[in-house]
Amino acid sequence: MIKFTFYDIETAWDDDLHAAYCSIERRVKARVRMASRRVFAAAAFDVTLHSDGAICFERMASWTEYTHGDEQATVRGLFDHLRAVPDNIATAFGSVAMDLPILTLAAMEH
Repeated sequence: MIKFTFYDIETAWDDDLHAAYCSIERRVKARVRMASRRVFAAAAFDVTLHSDGAICFERMASWTEYTHGDEQATVRGLFDHLRAVPDNIATAFGSVAMDLPILTLAAMEH
């Protein structure tokens, strides 16, 4: 039996974060900076692959700034979901390239 948690985040450009980044790194003016993005939505669901080939879909949840208030609550909801299943393999869409750096920055801020 193998257990997975699939998750995804949605982000938006934040002009204030970009301005703060540019004030530190004055040489950089490009708009493709991960430190200039905020998480506004996240979703996750758990899947178990059984040895007999059965696939069981388990918990599914989503968090948004609209329903939960702000980025901190959105990210906290996702992290709480992941912490609840520490033995699951966390799998994301765009995980290493995009989601993990942005979630790391959000965790550091909040």
